[in-house]
Amino acid sequence: MKINYRLIGIVVLTLLLVLVLVPTAGAYESRGGDIVTVKSDEVIDDDLYVSAETFILDGTIKGDLFVVGRHVVINGVLEGDLMGAAQDITINGEVKDDARVVGAVIILTEKAKVGGDVMVMGYSMEAKSGSQIKGALLGASGQAFFGGEIAKDLKYSASGIDIEGKVGGNVEVEVGSPDDVAPAMPMQFFKDLPAIPSVKGGLLIGKEAKLEGNIIYTSPKAANIPADVVKGQTVHLLPKLETDTPSKETASTPQSQAVSWALDSLRLLITVLIIGLLLVWLLPASLQQTMDTLASKPLPSLGYGALGYLLFWAAVLVAVLLIILVTILFGALTLGGLSAGVLFTGLGGITIIITLFLLVTAYVTKVIVSFWAGRWIMVKIKPDSADNPYAALIVGVIILVLLASIPLLGGLLKIAVTCLGLGAIVLLGKSMLKKERDSKMLPIA
Repeated sequence: MKINYRLIGIVVLTLLLVLVLVPTAGAYESRGGDIVTVKSDEVIDDDLYVSAETFILDGTIKGDLFVVGRHVVINGVLEGDLMGAAQDITINGEVKDDARVVGAVIILTEKAKVGGDVMVMGYSMEAKSGSQIKGALLGASGQAFFGGEIAKDLKYSASGIDIEGKVGGNVEVEVGSPDDVAPAMPMQFFKDLPAIPSVKGGLLIGKEAKLEGNIIYTSPKAANIPADVVKGQTVHLLPKLETDTPSKETASTPQSQAVSWALDSLRLLITVLIIGLLLVWLLPASLQQTMDTLASKPLPSLGYGALGYLLFWAAVLVAVLLIILVTILFGALTLGGLSAGVLFTGLGGITIIITLFLLVTAYVTKVIVSFWAGRWIMVKIKPDSADNPYAALIVGVIILVLLASIPLLGGLLKIAVTCLGLGAIVLLGKSMLKKERDSKMLPIA
């Protein structure tokens, strides 16, 4: 029987959606501030949504935890899922279900216990000796150290990976060369970071490690794997170069296609989700206004978005031509220094504007449409929870990623989402300018 791995992936994402929808059917609690603490004797029966500079869980949360901040520390017990985005996240207690985290530094201490799967994206991932993950671990980071126990599969990508603990399932990793170092992280922008290990490039497996399944690793150089550490088969693959031509031996299998598809979907999910959570936290009023504009004017938003997209690139072309003409003119007038200044300043400014525009069209538009769609679904399914912006955003993002993964339809959907989100921004800006102009025209009493 032929296995449809893409269908399995869609089912998994659907189940993920169910996991998000189920807790929203109950009550929830939200907290914010510089320092938010759930004390050791405190029990929260509902889901908890937190936006804080520092969040510390010493007590118990019986629902799910959604947290955005700088420092997140889990010392107590979380009976549901953990979905967090922060500068650094430390799990020093127990998460009884899944953990999906994004951060510069992610640490599972010796006391950490995760009852489900762990999905990670960041700069440094460290699971210290004694940590326990009852499910699988999936993710990517600059470097990674695994010294604890992973009950199921390990699928990871990093410049350097050091495995010193136990993996109960298969290991599938992609690493750099032993001569590489982890990508530099701008430490000056991250204050009060916890200590992180230094992991060399490539794959390192300790003598005390135990890999119960197979190991497939992609690396420019073969790793020195101690004898009797791997119970299954060991396969070393070389990184595929862009100039390589596929052959029967190197052709992708349904399994590898499913893994690649899942990783792409996970990257999109995490990226849009983190940007969305930050917008809900930092600019809740602006996001709400844009979503209201889209909800009241969906067709005009679609039209204005398509028109705005085309006009932007036309304006960029005109601006570049003007800069070139001015540069040539100043050069002809022997104003060489001024000519060079106009050229580099103008092109630099245009580059910044294009970068911001691409970020907005690639991610912010998806956040706006996801927020709108998620709110609409929440109103239909559970009206009393529709006012929860975090739940609406998460539901909408998961549905968007699910639909975007469908061939052909996904591509058309992404175009429509970009136009809808961009058009809502344009219409909101147009409305605000009109109000400001009208206020200035009012007679002074």
